[in-house]
Amino acid sequence: YFNTAAVGTGPSPPHKLHFKNYVDGLYGIWVYHTASLVMNNEAISVVNCNVLYTYIVTGSSTNFSFYAYNVTSPNYYYLIGGTFTNNANISMERQSSTTMYINFPNLNSSSVLELNNSAIQVLNFQTTARASTVVTLRANIIANYILLTGGLNQNSQMWLDLTTIVTASSNPMYLSSFIGADSSLFFTNSLFRTTGSYSVYWVSSAMTNMRVMFANVTMQGYHAFYMSGYDVLSGTSLMFRNSTFNGIAAGYYSILLYLNGGRVDHDESNRHMNGYISINPNSVAHTNSSFILESAILGSFQFSFSASYRSAFTQIVLNNCTIPSVTIGLG
Repeated sequence: YFNTAAVGTGPSPPHKLHFKNYVDGLYGIWVYHTASLVMNNEAISVVNCNVLYTYIVTGSSTNFSFYAYNVTSPNYYYLIGGTFTNNANISMERQSSTTMYINFPNLNSSSVLELNNSAIQVLNFQTTARASTVVTLRANIIANYILLTGGLNQNSQMWLDLTTIVTASSNPMYLSSFIGADSSLFFTNSLFRTTGSYSVYWVSSAMTNMRVMFANVTMQGYHAFYMSGYDVLSGTSLMFRNSTFNGIAAGYYSILLYLNGGRVDHDESNRHMNGYISINPNSVAHTNSSFILESAILGSFQFSFSASYRSAFTQIVLNNCTIPSVTIGLG
């Protein structure tokens, strides 16, 4: 237990805290600094530990370093940043926990955050990355769901690669209040499968001048890809490549998507099985959208601009498809 609640109550920073080969089935590792306390050049490592919980609150910092390898926390695992975290290097590999909560409200200045090769039941990732920060979640197995909140700004990047979620829970990939601008978000080589409701569920978000890509991703649920609000804003490109959308029952959505000035780019490499496709542009002018559907079996297809909406260079191609109902609104 290491608590620096305010300046002067503990050892002066920078702190070097290293936990190795620590086993504790009753308690855990607790490091706490208040969010506004400046803790520059702090370094924390947790290696080969099996503890009931891991709770680390870093304070505000520049040049923060966190390294965690082979850590098991069956109760909970919290990693929380302060008011700002600049030029951080955060690396976590082979983590295991029932609930992992990662929250950096301002991860700035070319910081790097990685979580790789881990097994987690629930991952609550509430982080806002700014100023060319790179976030990578790779080769993780999630038992229930990932909740992404926060966002990406100022030429930051986030990669979710080789992520596997197979669950009976709804919303295995759940994005809520995710605010993005001038950055990139990539989902690649992953499986999101549920016998519950939504496979990818995206709500209450806003993306401006973003590049968002789903490449080689399998989405399976009652609804495969479901974005319930006009979250794709001006300048955003939403791209799908080599991905599979499988609605496990008729009468649900393979894709439900609303656009508010962005563009959708869906080519013939994607596959759809069951359900409906519904693309709904709002009143802002749209350009350069492309939706190509090859060899799909669906309940219905709708790509509809109302008469008062403006569209330019929109391409819609349906080839070798079985779709009882098709609606195209040209605007």
